[in-house]
Amino acid sequence: MRIHAGIITLALLLLSAPALAQKMPSIPLGSKGMKGSAGVGFVDFVTTSPSSSDIKFDRGMYVAAAIERPFQFMNLHLVLSINHMSANGEANYQYEKNGTTYTANGLPFRATLIDIGLGVKLKVFEDYWFRPYIGGGGLGGYHEISYTRTSDLASQGSEYKSKDTMMSAGYYGEAGVEIEFTERFGVQLAARLSEYSSKSMETLGGKTLGLRTETYFFSALIGF
Repeated sequence: MRIHAGIITLALLLLSAPALAQKMPSIPLGSKGMKGSAGVGFVDFVTTSPSSSDIKFDRGMYVAAAIERPFQFMNLHLVLSINHMSANGEANYQYEKNGTTYTANGLPFRATLIDIGLGVKLKVFEDYWFRPYIGGGGLGGYHEISYTRTSDLASQGSEYKSKDTMMSAGYYGEAGVEIEFTERFGVQLAARLSEYSSKSMETLGGKTLGLRTETYFFSALIGF
C-alpha cells in the first residue's frame, strides 16, 4: 500500500538523519521540559475484520492533541495523547430485534472515533532544532457509527438501531520530525500506523470490527 510504504520510507530517512544534523547549528530549544502539541491531518482506513465488502470507510479527518515529558534517559519521552477521527462509509447492515431481522446493503454511515494513547517517543538527538523521532504505544477508545439513511430500515419495522457504539483497544507506531523555531514554539510532521480491535457490532450481525489506520498529520508544538 502506497501510504504504508511512505511511512516506512519516512522512518528510514529519519533514522539516517544524525549525520545531517551534526552539520546544523545548535540553538537553545528548552527541550528538557514538558511540551504540548495540537494538530490536524488525514486518515485512511483498512478494514481487517469483517471483510471490506461488509464495511468500508472513506478517507477521514484526524485531529490530535498530546503532552510529553522527558525521561532524562536515552532521549526517551513519555507521551499522552487524545485523538479524534471522523469519516463517512458504507456497511451491510444486519440487526435482529424481537424476531425481526433488519437488513440493508451499502447503508451509509458517519463514524466518530475518539482514542487515548499512552506511549514513548525516542528522539534521535535532542540538541538541535531539527529532531527526528520514532515512537509507539497503546490505544484505548470509544467508536461510534451513526447510520445517516434509515428509510430502508424504517420500512422493515420500528425497532431498528440507527447508532452503534463500542469500546476498542489497539496500538500504534509513529515516525516524524520536530522543527523548533524558538525555545517554546515549533512544528511537527508525523506519520502514524495504528491497529484496532473492538467488541462485536450489533448492526453487523454481531461481527467483530477490526481496523488499521494510516495517518499523516501536522502539529504545532508549545514548550512549557
